[in-house]
Amino acid sequence: MERVAEPSDEVLDAVDDIRAGRPRVLVVVGDAADHTLDATIATCDDADIVRVPSHARERALPYAVLVTLLLRLGPLPRGPLTDLATQGVGESTVSLGVALIDHLSARAEKRAILLVVPRLDLVDVASTDVLLFAMNRLENARVGLLAGTRTPLPDIGDAEVFLLDGEPSFSPDLAVEERVDEVLAPAAPRLTAAADVDGVAVADRDPFLIVVRAGERAAAQGARLAAAQVWSTAATLAPDPPTAAATYLRAAAAAWDAGRPDIAVEALGEAGLDLADPAERAAAAILEGQILTWTTSAEAARTALLARAEDLEPEHAATLLVSAAAIATMAAHADAEDLARRALRTARACGASATTVLSAQIMLTHAALMRCDGAIPREVTAAFELGDEVTDQIGPGAERDVLGMGQMVGFDQMIREEWRAARTTFGGVLRAARQAGYDGAARFAAAMDAEVAWRIGRWPEARAGALSEAEFVAGVGRRAGTWGDPTYARVEAALGHVELAVEHAGRSARSADALGLEALGAWSRHALGLAALADGRPEDAIAPLEWVAQVALSSGPRHPGILWWHGDLLEAYVATGRVVEATRLQRRLEALARSGNAWCAAICARAEGLLRGDRSALTRSAQKLDALGAPFEAARSRLALAELGDRGAATAALGAFTSLGAAPWVERARLAGGLAPVAEPTTLANLTPAELRVALAVGRGRTTREAASELALSPRTVDAHLQAIYRKLQVRSRTQLALVLGERGTD
Repeated sequence: MERVAEPSDEVLDAVDDIRAGRPRVLVVVGDAADHTLDATIATCDDADIVRVPSHARERALPYAVLVTLLLRLGPLPRGPLTDLATQGVGESTVSLGVALIDHLSARAEKRAILLVVPRLDLVDVASTDVLLFAMNRLENARVGLLAGTRTPLPDIGDAEVFLLDGEPSFSPDLAVEERVDEVLAPAAPRLTAAADVDGVAVADRDPFLIVVRAGERAAAQGARLAAAQVWSTAATLAPDPPTAAATYLRAAAAAWDAGRPDIAVEALGEAGLDLADPAERAAAAILEGQILTWTTSAEAARTALLARAEDLEPEHAATLLVSAAAIATMAAHADAEDLARRALRTARACGASATTVLSAQIMLTHAALMRCDGAIPREVTAAFELGDEVTDQIGPGAERDVLGMGQMVGFDQMIREEWRAARTTFGGVLRAARQAGYDGAARFAAAMDAEVAWRIGRWPEARAGALSEAEFVAGVGRRAGTWGDPTYARVEAALGHVELAVEHAGRSARSADALGLEALGAWSRHALGLAALADGRPEDAIAPLEWVAQVALSSGPRHPGILWWHGDLLEAYVATGRVVEATRLQRRLEALARSGNAWCAAICARAEGLLRGDRSALTRSAQKLDALGAPFEAARSRLALAELGDRGAATAALGAFTSLGAAPWVERARLAGGLAPVAEPTTLANLTPAELRVALAVGRGRTTREAASELALSPRTVDAHLQAIYRKLQVRSRTQLALVLGERGTD
């Protein structure tokens, strides 16, 4: 293919239209996700718009925008929108490519089309395949491609390609800077007019301010990744180095919020850490700490934050101390509570903002509660009401700091066994974060909500929520394995999918060890221990569970509500005849139970029953766990009672395990009670992760089209999954599916 240095007359006509802010055809390749399609369409309200769904979930960039680099400020379009996803087009690259060819060819007969891809190397592979397939087949149509890439372009047939600098590979930032007068300035009048309508002043048609405002528009619509890319471009147009550095910092923060640490690292590297404004230096230091936590080590992040706090004014130093305390908590470091206290003293002494003081108070409450292994101190209980102040602020438009505090409040509610409150808090954070494009915050909230759902027996919700977080993190370049993996592994272990549980828990444990995140390591090893118990290998469960116990009994998080590992280690000890160790653990549980923790009281009673053969103690344990709303654990206490000869307890345990789909425990309950084999339950455990997500969406009343939009699938794929779901669950309608979901604890 010949790559020309100058475009043809037809392509120049299209370029002129784009320079004037009037692109003729906008082609969006890829599935819409998190408001990115709306943010893109908003750039071209008078263009013919074609949307082509890709056949794979986006990983690099959630959409491929084939239009000008400028994001035009203006309202959403009222013009024509052609959505190939609504026209029964197949999902393969070939079928989508053919459909794209038909639409482009029809338009190219009347007018030239310029397809613009600012960063072709960031577009996901599936979308690129569709684009290149179409370009190869268009041949002599009046279609040009204006592409920027940091990797060589693949062969795209006979379509005319106009590269900004005439080379197969180039840095788009430099190219934009070189062509600013030619590309940006002519569009400024129209952009300025649109900005004035929105009440935004763009002084003197300044190209830098135009692009900055475009990024702000994208961020306001939740398109954080788009905003990061636009602000990175704006930084190359900045009037001076300090302004450029501040703009790169905005790009880095937006990329991190979008869950893209790789892009955040690049932008933060351009910004540097020695910014002119103290608030910007503090923001850069906190962002550096977050990145270091998940890419290098928690200790490196904590050390860097403490060092930079020494060089900042007290109010900004307080924010760094809060961040360092949060990281110390995840690393099970002994000074987490001390750092939080220091942050609060510093914030109060310097008259810091109410948000800074509240953040320090919430962090102190969280750190103190995490290390509490007895009665909760008065100062901690008195601070619980601050959680209401935080949750009242969670909603549309909530600031990122508020959502971070909300995550801590929700976690503390979970520790205190306030299930409904915790799920309400995590749900609020999840919705607000998704709306604002804070993907990282949304996924963590989903993982924590999944943990609560696991404890209260709503396993389908737990499985879907935890897996979505685990898949997301694994797909955006972070180390594999994070908070969603252990909860997902616990559910899969209980369902009898031991290999899958070990895979997810193992990768999370490896990630935790590499990063020095002992709290995450404890969560992961608890899942490995449960997987060994599910597989009938109690001797193999002891080592990972004792690792958890060692963390809890040393400097780490001690509160028994953080992680429910005690009952599993007790079972492993008893099953392997390690009575001395089991007795020692029972005494520890007795001390914890005196603090009023319902979980510890129930497991302490189970320990008494297992060690002494005390049926009444096991009955009390089951009743306490019923009252706590923990059906799996209650059934395990009844199973222990059944193994002492109580047939009624065996029947009750069998019913509970069958309803949950806990296959390994179903068989144990049947054998303990001498009960007849039961038919394999038609549980949601039989569904694949993709089928489970569709089932939950449809069970919540979504139509096929609504479920497709929510899950970034085509309606045809949703229908195909529904047919598999109906077959596996032996239902015939959406109503019956909703009933099954209700029976399995997904109300």
